[in-house]
Amino acid sequence: MKVRTHFMSNHLLWDDADKDAVNTHWYAELMTILRRYATSYYVNQMEGPDQAVRMKACFSSENWQRLFELRQKYDPDKRFFAHMA
Repeated sequence: MKVRTHFMSNHLLWDDADKDAVNTHWYAELMTILRRYATSYYVNQMEGPDQAVRMKACFSSENWQRLFELRQKYDPDKRFFAHMA
């Protein structure tokens, strides 16, 4: 069986600030539905709900650990923002 891969990118736009809460809620629900189909994430698109969890899914376990070690070495005071909990 041939495995098919796809890239999907979600973008929401609206021009009524009164709709911020409802649109943000809708987007979070959409991401919950789509998450079961995701096998990986693109590191440059990490806005939105659960970004810290999704950030880790962008890397293999070994590379995530290496990034954590590099951060410990070069940014021990955690001056730079990171999604590395």
